[in-house]
Amino acid sequence: MIGAVSAAVEYWRQIGSTLDPDRAAAVGRLIADPSWSAAPQQLAVGPISARKALGLAVDGPVPAGASVILAPVEYQLRSTSADNVQVLLLATYTTSSPSQEPQTRMGVYPLQLHWAASGDWKIPAPSGSDTTDYSSLVAEPGSVQASAYGWQELKQ
Repeated sequence: MIGAVSAAVEYWRQIGSTLDPDRAAAVGRLIADPSWSAAPQQLAVGPISARKALGLAVDGPVPAGASVILAPVEYQLRSTSADNVQVLLLATYTTSSPSQEPQTRMGVYPLQLHWAASGDWKIPAPSGSDTTDYSSLVAEPGSVQASAYGWQELKQ
């Protein structure tokens, strides 16, 4: 399952660290299971929402000094089987814009993965039925509390 963790880390880094909807859509075409045909359009919504939250125009070039960076630091595995797994990532999310200082918050980022026929972990189409709130699992990485919640350190 270490491959699934690696895939989840990289997928979240890519889709969570861009303010470019076209880039998010391109990443979606690469990481989505073929069953999730709407992935590019749905993943492009994230950067648009982030731009709005930062007070930026929803399209066009990203202004200098504006960025979002999602940096996973710990993980958990849930609902594991031979070809499916849910990976939870404890990550920092840092935002900045020309009009505000960088702000960082800790969050939990879940990702369901499926081992596809292509021989790689892919994100299946969301079922819409999982509305689990993982905010109660937020903890300072490396802390006793994080260990108690089941977080495991990512090895570089």
